[in-house]
Amino acid sequence: MAKLFCCFFLVLLVFSVASMLPSSDAANGGTCVEVLPTMQVCDPIGCSYWCVQNWNGRGICHDPHNCVCVHC
Repeated sequence: MAKLFCCFFLVLLVFSVASMLPSSDAANGGTCVEVLPTMQVCDPIGCSYWCVQNWNGRGICHDPHNCVCVHC
């Protein structure tokens, strides 16, 4: 019974450590961000569309003149 408990605990420990390892997306620098500077006021709909079309990510207007796309 003690051996069974130790084996179960070891497997649980291995899965716990594996879940804490960085994923392949995070291995290359974490979150991927692209910035599209605009000469006019950032349009939230256009920013979102641009981000989905180019990187399949989420686009937000960070400030009045920059569209930021988070895609990793």
